[in-house]
Amino acid sequence: TTSPASGTLFPVGTTTVTVTATDAAGNITTCTFTIKVNDIQLPVITCPANIVVTPPVGTCTAVVNYAATVTDNCPGAVITVIGGLPSGSTFPTGVTTVTLQATDASGNIATCSFTVTVNDPQLPVITTQPVDVIACTNDNVTYSVVSTNALSYQWQVSTNGGASYTNIVGATSASVIISSVTTAMTGNLYRVLVTGLCRTVTSNAAKLTVNFAPTLVLSASLTIMQPGDQSTLTAVTTPATGGTLVWKRDGVVIPFSGRILTITIDGIGTYTVTYTDANGCSVTSAGLVIAPKVTDKMFVYPSPNNGHFHVRIKTHLAQFMTLHVYDAIGALVYKQYLNQLSPFYDIVVDLPLARAGAFFVELLDQDGKVINRKEIIIAH
Repeated sequence: TTSPASGTLFPVGTTTVTVTATDAAGNITTCTFTIKVNDIQLPVITCPANIVVTPPVGTCTAVVNYAATVTDNCPGAVITVIGGLPSGSTFPTGVTTVTLQATDASGNIATCSFTVTVNDPQLPVITTQPVDVIACTNDNVTYSVVSTNALSYQWQVSTNGGASYTNIVGATSASVIISSVTTAMTGNLYRVLVTGLCRTVTSNAAKLTVNFAPTLVLSASLTIMQPGDQSTLTAVTTPATGGTLVWKRDGVVIPFSGRILTITIDGIGTYTVTYTDANGCSVTSAGLVIAPKVTDKMFVYPSPNNGHFHVRIKTHLAQFMTLHVYDAIGALVYKQYLNQLSPFYDIVVDLPLARAGAFFVELLDQDGKVINRKEIIIAH
């Protein structure tokens, strides 16, 4: 006899079978052996579909419940959470992956995964990203970002091509100003962390390129002038060629764009030159003053002339003055009233009917006192 008998349904696991032999005289002997039934069938676990929830405005988490099922050829399979959070937990904003494991009584294992997405109802959204900037040495550079749902900002800089970033101290607004940039800062990357109620988003990185600023030296062959003088104004730039120059006298643009400007006494004033190189970098010279010579001399020219001549004077008298022209016998042939003349103002006298000969030009103050007197010759 065998126990259990052959043909019995054996359970999973090891069962000992005892065989008994009995002869006609009643003598008995036994032996045993084992039958092991292995369970190699994996349990079947079914996860829920991916879950998406949106918490109320003003909150950053949501309680999420979920359920999974397991089936197996043998009873006793259990489910455990091996990744993520258990059902009924408070999930943070963002995506959380939950991984579940089913284990049956024989140690067979099966897993499944799903995601729980908790939307951020106040997620910062960057609508305008910072852009690359090309600047010149010593420029002040501004990077800006436009975003919604932002509660705070933190600008960062990378000096190693984006391998790492460090916070810029005090740069906690939607814009950051990088002052007095240098060529050593070329290649720096700038980005901003935009923090909302629940999460932080990172802007694109914007690159800085810094070009060398040009140089400019403005000089003049004469800085003190009187009628008859010429002064050569020279703008020496680096680079020496190319680019554009804008000349100004007393703050007013003059129609000249070269590097060497020749002026007469009519050009006295304060000059500046702005040079812009091919990279768009500009430099403006210091003001160069071309001043009139301090003199009591009266300039009358040409002499001889045909009755048309010029009179130039420089006076500090802020008063009315009178210009007289007399012929050789002392007759007054021309008279003009003057008031507060600018230095070496050009007084044009025209005596087309005057006879040839010697004439005298006099300048009188408001009391009739002669300030200057000059003889000229009119010859037709």
